[in-house]
Amino acid sequence: MAMNIDAASKVKDILKEYPWLVDELPKYDSRLEIIKNPLARAAMGGMSLEGVADKAGMNTEDIVSMLKNLIAEHK
Repeated sequence: MAMNIDAASKVKDILKEYPWLVDELPKYDSRLEIIKNPLARAAMGGMSLEGVADKAGMNTEDIVSMLKNLIAEHK
C-alpha cells in the first residue's frame, strides 16, 4: 500500500519508504539538492513537507504533487 503524502508528512518517513528519492529530487528542482547531504538530511528529517517548502522557498502543494508524481512514475 502506498504511503499517504501530504503537507504534514515527515521527510524521514518519506525517505524511509522511498530512499531512491534522495537521488531523484534534485533532478526536478535544484533547491532540493541539499537532500543529498547526509547531515542536512538528518537535520531536516523530522520536518514536515510544509516546513521543507518554507525553508526552500517553495510551494507546499508543488512539493507534495512532485513527490506523488515521482512515486507514481517509479513503479
